[in-house]
Amino acid sequence: MTGLDESALLEACAKAAREAGEAILAIVARGFDVESKADTSPVTEADRAAELIILAALAVAAPGVPVIAEEEVAAGRIPATSISSSTHWTVPRSSSAAATTIPSTSG
Repeated sequence: MTGLDESALLEACAKAAREAGEAILAIVARGFDVESKADTSPVTEADRAAELIILAALAVAAPGVPVIAEEEVAAGRIPATSISSSTHWTVPRSSSAAATTIPSTSG
């Protein structure tokens, strides 16, 4: 990602993470349903909202850098990129529902 100010990029990512977290907390506070995607994995409104916030921030902070995001990929929107040879962002699962349904594999 040449040409990008790393400090500004870090701040943009941190801001997006805070905003996504606030959106998740607001949705959790009012309650939400857990849906199943085509592969039967869970997804919530909080997942989708957080991902949209992060995608918008990355599009501004690093325009032209492809983003591989879980809910986008699940919806069939896959950017043209090669993970092994291209600079890209990866946005994994984000919501509290995911945190409670995905077991940790760390020691």
